[in-house]
Amino acid sequence: MRVTRILKYVALGTAGVAAMLALAIVASAALDRPSKTIESEVTIEASRETVWRILTDFEDYARWNPLMTAAEGDARLGAHIQVDLQPPDSDTQEVSPEITTLRPNRKLAWMSRYVVPGVADREYEVVIELLDDDRVRVVMHKRFEGILIPFTSTEEEQVGLDLMAEALKKRAEAATPGTTIRAAENWVCDRPLEDYGDLPIIVKSHIDDQPRPVEAVTLSGPDCAGDGNPETIDLVLEIEGDGRQIGPTSNAVKVKLGAHDIEIEGYADCGEAPPGVRQNGIHVMLGYRITFVGFRIGDPDTGEWTCAGASGALAIEERSEDDPEPEDVVCDGCALASGNRGLYIGDSIRSGSRNSIFVSPSDIFVAPGARDPVDTGNTWRHLDPGGQS
Repeated sequence: MRVTRILKYVALGTAGVAAMLALAIVASAALDRPSKTIESEVTIEASRETVWRILTDFEDYARWNPLMTAAEGDARLGAHIQVDLQPPDSDTQEVSPEITTLRPNRKLAWMSRYVVPGVADREYEVVIELLDDDRVRVVMHKRFEGILIPFTSTEEEQVGLDLMAEALKKRAEAATPGTTIRAAENWVCDRPLEDYGDLPIIVKSHIDDQPRPVEAVTLSGPDCAGDGNPETIDLVLEIEGDGRQIGPTSNAVKVKLGAHDIEIEGYADCGEAPPGVRQNGIHVMLGYRITFVGFRIGDPDTGEWTCAGASGALAIEERSEDDPEPEDVVCDGCALASGNRGLYIGDSIRSGSRNSIFVSPSDIFVAPGARDPVDTGNTWRHLDPGGQS
């Protein structure tokens, strides 16, 4: 019998609620809380970035998720989301969990409680493990804890979790891009992305031991553009680097000359910058309506960075006073590690970052000429200047 069915037998009056609260408090203090755990695992032929995008697009759950049939809210640490939970052959349960872990492209967890902690708590966790470039293992755990747990069955939710895992696999593999470009030198987009093949385009960059300044990817407008639909990913970047002999020795990604209407996923690492070269992870000098979704630079989990971040892991600024300012250029749900500054917002319009993680020695810089800069829901962890954490 599930928790919701048991609770139907609890008196709904003031006395009943008070008695249940008292019971929960006494039991929690006196006993170890009983718990049960269920788990489902699936291997998916897709990138971590693709799987992460699907898992954190809560509004889209209604289209594919057989267990969490509807959801809404922001993928932000500490945020409460609304979820309709419907295990097979069961009534819909409305829960409002709090996001407790948010590690882009790697781990998502949330916790929901009934009445007070210790009565019927649920913790959901999903971990994305990289197997190779385009294959991941997804492990989903659900832990039930509280005084009512010994009287509940988890069989229906186990079936639902298994169904969700298979539906996630189907959804992610259907979204995996079919056009791959491998680049051993600077790759330049100078025409509509659809001219390179079916969208999204995936660029795999591996640049070996370059003594001269070289960028990995350059998005050069005005012709470089996506499909104009902000709900779909146009470009996936996989830029390898070890901070030394492998990777771009200048910016990992450069946006210039009015590239526009592009949604970008993926990751970027750098090689060692030659003396005097100002190296950033992403450097936007002229572009508009460009969103980096769940993008990663370096390893924010360990604090290890590969891109020096002379201006920032993400630097957005106009090229000159004669050029239009970057407009609506945003990193959403990114995780960026930098050897200098995490985020630099120069003269621009509605640009910056939201719901992202920055690991760097220096805080955000916002220029006086930045109009409506975007800096919401971001978290920061500081490094010692010039060093790793």
